[in-house]
Amino acid sequence: MALNWPLKKKWITIGLLSTLTLLTPFASSMFAPSMTQVMNEFHCTNENIASFVVSVYLLEYAFGPLIIAPFSELYGRLPAYHITILLFIIFNIACAKSSNLSMLIVFRFLTGVAGSGPLTIGPGSIADCFKQEERGKVMVIWTLPVLIGLSIGPIAAGYLCEDYTDNPVITI
Repeated sequence: MALNWPLKKKWITIGLLSTLTLLTPFASSMFAPSMTQVMNEFHCTNENIASFVVSVYLLEYAFGPLIIAPFSELYGRLPAYHITILLFIIFNIACAKSSNLSMLIVFRFLTGVAGSGPLTIGPGSIADCFKQEERGKVMVIWTLPVLIGLSIGPIAAGYLCEDYTDNPVITI
């Protein structure tokens, strides 16, 4: 039972969960500054499609928990983490290898499903590890990476999407 784990093991677990929780919002927000290059690569000028490509990831944050939460209760949290993180990696690679905009939209959608795993299961894992009176401070530490990921994602993407023409411009 996780409640009886040594304190060090509990905090290592929370650190790993926090890292997973950082990566999914980071991947979500990192995509937005690169939309100009993506739309140019796929020869599309429709701004509505561009907005949809960015937001389809977050759409699945709403529906992913409907699948992942019951799965984690039936089969355990560890298999749910392993499967969602593996799928998150696979679908991110598929996004990078997409040859058209439709593929990109579908794979971003599926990446959002898998990316919602740590956000969905994390509170249950915290409840498994810590007594009720200890959960408040742990939840603060666990949710902080969500905000950090959303904040540093566009900054990192702006750097990576920098346009090296005559005048360097960061597209944020």
